Amino acid sequence: MKTNNRFPIVQLENLSKTFRQNDHFTNAVCDVSLQVYPGELILLLGPSGSGKTTLLTLIAGFIQPSAGKVRLFGQDLQTYGKRDLQKLRAGKVGFVFQNFLLIDALSVLQNIVLVQEFLGTSRSAAKKKALALLAQLDIAKLAGRFPKQLSQGEKQRVAIARALANNAGLIIADEPTANLESTQGFEIIQLLHRLTKSHGKSVIVASHDQRMISVADRVLYIEDGAIRPGKASAQMSLQR
Repeated sequence: MKTNNRFPIVQLENLSKTFRQNDHFTNAVCDVSLQVYPGELILLLGPSGSGKTTLLTLIAGFIQPSAGKVRLFGQDLQTYGKRDLQKLRAGKVGFVFQNFLLIDALSVLQNIVLVQEFLGTSRSAAKKKALALLAQLDIAKLAGRFPKQLSQGEKQRVAIARALANNAGLIIADEPTANLESTQGFEIIQLLHRLTKSHGKSVIVASHDQRMISVADRVLYIEDGAIRPGKASAQMSLQR
């Protein structure tokens, strides 16, 4: 993939994160440098505890790095205050989690409308956009249902619709297939790939699901908080 003529959505420069508990130090992320461009699906592949989720939370600005820099859309996150970070995430970053994090008391439609209203979109415009997204994801019939009435795969589709509601340029997905049956999981994998290519989104997926390799533009193998050269390409060769 040729990316030299495009500006990176995500830039990580020698990023590290160390956690301290009493006198014990844990290096959760170790000297990671990375650029992610529009239209790319990046897979962070590694076992549980390898640092994938910590890396995603650093990229999103939920926690501060111990060293290094995170730039989103060209902006250094360390120069942002808490409120500015919230606005940046709400307007430009969509999140897909393994536990979906839908609001049970709200309908499917209301879950998607809510994130748009947070940014000041009128209710009528937000509802129109939400219905269009549900139709695009083949779940328009679910608009009036509540999360407890949905299958796991349907919940994840709703979560993806919510992530797209504010035209986010970056989608961050943490183990999006972990709680899904095999068939549902592969549908979500294909859906993320289709959204990346058809909408020009940057998508970063953290997973231990090796089926994701088949749709990723780049696979980065994470072990002990560091990117291990060669391991991802070896994993890819085994899968193809």
